[in-house]
Amino acid sequence: GTHKTLVNTSWLIFEKLISLGIGLLVSVLVARYVGPENYGFLSYALSVISFLSTFVYLGLSGLVVRDIVRSPAETDTLLGTTFLLKSAGSVFAFLMVVGLAFFTNDAGDTEFWILLIIGFTLFARPFETIDFWFQAQIQSKYTVIARTIAFITGAVLKVLFVMIGASV
Repeated sequence: GTHKTLVNTSWLIFEKLISLGIGLLVSVLVARYVGPENYGFLSYALSVISFLSTFVYLGLSGLVVRDIVRSPAETDTLLGTTFLLKSAGSVFAFLMVVGLAFFTNDAGDTEFWILLIIGFTLFARPFETIDFWFQAQIQSKYTVIARTIAFITGAVLKVLFVMIGASV
């Protein structure tokens, strides 16, 4: 009951603290490395993707978790439908990114490719549906571990790219 919920919440808080701390350090390192102009465009691209990811989230997370808890027999249907809706949202959002990239940049520009490459991250978002089942079971530990490993891996790659002198 209460102990399980407290442990689950502790895992979630741990994840946020790790991602905020490491994220801040890596962001400062990347910003200093790429310079104001390139970091500005990188921030712009991340903002566009973040804005368009609302078509992927669709506000389903709380509803799906609630419905899984209320109707465990319908878990497969709920998760499958959610995955399909989020996938359709990903395709729609990515098409908007492609349109924006073509409309605002020439096809060979670095900015064009940055938008497209970061836009591909939208296709990973539907897989967050798996987390809903763990949330409903009050077992966020496993998804927190997976997300933290993925986040740290990404942060290490960014630091390595800075160390080897990679371009934006």
